[in-house]
Amino acid sequence: MTVAANDTVLDAVRAIVGDTIRIGAAKLDIDAEFPELGIDSIIAMELMENLSRHFGIAFTPAQFLTVNSVRELAAFIEGHGTAPATPPAKPGVPPAQFGRLDTLLGTVRSRYGVDLTGRRWESVDQIVDELVSNNLERVLAKVDASSLFAAPPAPAERPASTDIAIVGIACRFPDAPDAATFWRNLMAGHASIREIPKERWDWESCYAPVAEPGKTVSRWGALVDDVDRFDAAFFGIAPQEAALVDPQERLLMQEVYRALQDAAIDPGTLAGTNTGVFVGYEYSGYEQALRRNQERLPGLVCSSASPTYYLANRLSFLFDLRGPSESVNVNCASSAVAINRACLSLAQGESDVAIAGAACLHLAADDYVASTQYGLLSPDGSCGVFDDAANGFTRGEGVAAIVLKRLDTALADGDRVYAVIKASHQNNRGAAGSLSEVKHEAIADVIARCWDKAGVARDAVRYIELNGYAKKWADSFEFEGIRAALGGSGGGKHCALGSLKGNIGHLEPANGIAAVIKVALALHHKRFPATITRRTPSSFIDLGNPSHPLYFADAPIALDDMRDDAGAPVCAGVSSFADSGVNVHIALEEFVARSPAAGVAGGPQLFVLSAQDGARLADYAGVFAAWLEQAGPEVCFADVAHTSQVGRAALPARLAIVAASLDELRGKLALLRERGLDNAGKLESHGIFCHTLGHVGHVPLASLVTERMARAQLELARAEGQWQQVALLWVHGVAMPWQLAWSGLPARRISLPGYPFARERHWYALQEPGAAAQASLVPEVHLPAALSLPEFAVAADTPREPAALLERFLRERTAQLLDCAVADVDPEATFAALGLRSIAIAELVARVNRLLDVNLAPTVVFQHPHAAALAAHLAQAFPDEVAALLDTIAGAELPTHAAVPDILAPMQPHGAGTPLFLVPGADGSTLSLKPLCEALGTGRPLYGLDAQGLDGQCALPASMGDVVAANLAAVRRIQPYGPYRLFGYSNGGVVAFAMARSLMEAGEEVAALYLLDSLCPEQRTATELDLVVDVFSHVMATLGARFDVDMARLEAVAPDERGEYLYRLMMEHGVVLDRQYFLTSYRIATTSERLARAYALAPLPRAVDVHLIRALDAYPDAPADYGWNRYLVAPLTAHDVSANHYAVITAGHAAAVAAVIAAVETPAADDAVDDAVDDAVDGTERPPATKRGKAGNRRRGAPRPVVLES
Repeated sequence: MTVAANDTVLDAVRAIVGDTIRIGAAKLDIDAEFPELGIDSIIAMELMENLSRHFGIAFTPAQFLTVNSVRELAAFIEGHGTAPATPPAKPGVPPAQFGRLDTLLGTVRSRYGVDLTGRRWESVDQIVDELVSNNLERVLAKVDASSLFAAPPAPAERPASTDIAIVGIACRFPDAPDAATFWRNLMAGHASIREIPKERWDWESCYAPVAEPGKTVSRWGALVDDVDRFDAAFFGIAPQEAALVDPQERLLMQEVYRALQDAAIDPGTLAGTNTGVFVGYEYSGYEQALRRNQERLPGLVCSSASPTYYLANRLSFLFDLRGPSESVNVNCASSAVAINRACLSLAQGESDVAIAGAACLHLAADDYVASTQYGLLSPDGSCGVFDDAANGFTRGEGVAAIVLKRLDTALADGDRVYAVIKASHQNNRGAAGSLSEVKHEAIADVIARCWDKAGVARDAVRYIELNGYAKKWADSFEFEGIRAALGGSGGGKHCALGSLKGNIGHLEPANGIAAVIKVALALHHKRFPATITRRTPSSFIDLGNPSHPLYFADAPIALDDMRDDAGAPVCAGVSSFADSGVNVHIALEEFVARSPAAGVAGGPQLFVLSAQDGARLADYAGVFAAWLEQAGPEVCFADVAHTSQVGRAALPARLAIVAASLDELRGKLALLRERGLDNAGKLESHGIFCHTLGHVGHVPLASLVTERMARAQLELARAEGQWQQVALLWVHGVAMPWQLAWSGLPARRISLPGYPFARERHWYALQEPGAAAQASLVPEVHLPAALSLPEFAVAADTPREPAALLERFLRERTAQLLDCAVADVDPEATFAALGLRSIAIAELVARVNRLLDVNLAPTVVFQHPHAAALAAHLAQAFPDEVAALLDTIAGAELPTHAAVPDILAPMQPHGAGTPLFLVPGADGSTLSLKPLCEALGTGRPLYGLDAQGLDGQCALPASMGDVVAANLAAVRRIQPYGPYRLFGYSNGGVVAFAMARSLMEAGEEVAALYLLDSLCPEQRTATELDLVVDVFSHVMATLGARFDVDMARLEAVAPDERGEYLYRLMMEHGVVLDRQYFLTSYRIATTSERLARAYALAPLPRAVDVHLIRALDAYPDAPADYGWNRYLVAPLTAHDVSANHYAVITAGHAAAVAAVIAAVETPAADDAVDDAVDDAVDGTERPPATKRGKAGNRRRGAPRPVVLES
């Protein structure tokens, strides 16, 4: 097999990829990863076929997944195939090695940030030499470089020590959103059991005071709040998928992240490591409901969403963890088994870090009914462990995770250790009289073997957290098992028995981990809380007998009161049993530091905080401020600063505060809360720095500052106590080697508040079997087909007040579009906040139009953004239509009326300064510019100008003059006089140019004109029909359909019938859109293109500040100015955004466009950042005379591209 010359293959691959994705080869970034180029699995299949056809090689999907960019793809092909008509390769590297080298180069580039793909490499040794000689520091910061190239390592030897440290804890229990609150509740003797609220499920519908078939005797539970809320965006999960994911899994993701935070571990540092995940569970009521309603769902339940076997696997996927990943279901002992498995994995060297977790939610009544039939539940809501009146348990909920390391590793890493797991042991009851029988011999065996394994004398055990059956008979067998295991004692009562079931109920699969967390916290805080389960001692349990060491922990017990005379660490055990026969016991020991931690000398330090966005950061700062108010004298500011730096992931929205004490930090957080994050830029003189990466008006500094520079700046800050420059660099994205700042200092890792996840609702409200009939509204009166949608029905209790009727209709239609319950649609929540996107909003408005026989544009939601507001508007604007609707419900005919909507759309009417008026592209709807509107923020008013005729009723404009006249009439209602600021996207740029010329000819001033990827009409080389097909194909692709339009057949169709032809073609391929909406959009688009091409261009009469924002992948053959400069007195300024013509206005790229506008509107802020970069790099402050001038001084002359990555 011949190896082709590198440049030849690369050029060919570049051309093929460009043709496939419709990007000019000259504009194609050969190092961009394929997802950045929009290459999904469908496009990949087409690309593979094109490559195989050209190079004459077989190309499989598995091979395609081994490469990430055009350059890597070319290198792979070079090593695996022969390009046609290419010269033979130079001798040297065996062909089979190219794929291996390319894969290695890709790994080095993506994982370690070292790009070596620009050279030809002959061997692995050559690459190693380059890494060692010039890039060793960057690689070693991540991992030992030799591990990248060496043969697979030999199996790890079993570590000498089997002691396991608990280094991180996170939990969400009833009335306790975190471990600190849980501990306070335990110490306060707080009970969280209460009557099940109606919003969970209606217990009255299936309740009976005594057991009956199909009924439950329990109306009680210890439940967690907001089980339907989840921060899907934080974990990169689409909202539709998030609604399908088991809420147990969703909450567990958040608690695992918080547990890693509590352990002061940046999750990113675990990627690719031998980190094991072990999760206990029992069942998923949510998944069962999904499967019963699968025909109503938009996706497959069994794909990757709800099944419980993904509980552990999704966590491994999410954080790229390469150790074991196991979900465990052995009923109530599940989480204890998971912890046992995690400890074994660590002890055997299988894992270096282990995460053990569990989740338990009770979302429906069916399991309550089943448990009642087995006699397990308490009718009075008690959990009377060891109580004489024990009559069963009350169900509780919880989600929890702990982070484990081998103790020697934890000590070497400087971790805070809650407690030490000395040993764990598991057995099974074996044969018995029944499957659920409790055998005290098996209990005694598992406890005795566990402590023997731990090497701890049984008379040294000071506390046992009971499994606690909460049944008088079964509890007595657990007591006998403990007594048999710990034996007789001449030392009096020295082993306390306790249970947390009275506090939070029985958490079933999560019971074991909840008990371990309780005991670990008690050992850490040096005090066991009182047990509140018992009122009268069980007559079956002889606690007072002096022959055994057991007593009940009725009151709090200090560890110092439990120690032996030698002062040895206190040992405590946790038991967790399942009625399936599984028994687990876990032996824990108090951790005693080898030497007291010395304090860090006083002086300024840098406290850092980050979040996914500004809203989360503001919440996080508030959480920290509240935590600091409660912080005791044991909290050291240096520990807080140290943990904030080394123990947290650096997220996009960042805050850095220079302070010298906790009091100073409290004061600055209070100042920030008072002024707000939006004004944080004015607080830098107070040592407060804030920035969101990718935010408008700033440039990314991370690419300008090398690791060596960052290290030098950090060393300087540590030496001089001047942290301002480090703060500025870090908030602008520069990675800091924080450990360097603490080298040789005794700072500790401590517990700090966990991340405040967004609380967005992701839920499918699904009817249980038989519920549909009960919930239906009868009798029903259906509207005439001409006026209604098939699913719209009016019940006997339909509101007769116009606004109330319309609000109900809007809520029902919104619920249908979101696939949720009507009750979950808040009438005062904006449609966007509820989750409706542009197409869904257009569909909603189309349904309103059909209901009332009116013609509203989708942009009506800008003025009336939620159901209540829109309903009130409709009732007021169309009283005759609504009255006719009410008559129709009573049997009358509905007359036809129409309304002419205003083309002005107040997209964001608040803020100071001159408004910016935005003209959309060929689709004519300012709804398409909503992502840009959101990216621009609330600083300046924003108004959109819809196309005439978008309502489906008004006549389409006959000329560009008609468009300009209507637009300026609307503009002058908001702003009668200049200076004006105009913006136009695509064809809207031509309209904005025409508006600017008309204003200037009338003597008005135009301060700024923004043309977003708007090609001058005379530069348009494609035919009008070609552009129509291109737009149509793009719209279909966004809706998930990809098919070719037969141009010959389309050309044969009469122009006025082409819209109908395309609509039928779309329907044939399974894409469903409202017909009237589609045809109106088609007519708007074709009219827009026709008017733009027919517009008679003439130069602007005076100089205007014109900015052309070009999509890099749109018009590769167009001149740099897109043809506009010949019509301008002064040349425009060009800015480049890495996107294609259609993607440039989407959420993924709108921020880059907004950044251009913000930089132009506030140039001084951009220059200040540039100066700050230079100051930070060289450590000096420039005198005012040497600082850069305003951006306005740089805008004249030939276009100078400014590439902004979105």
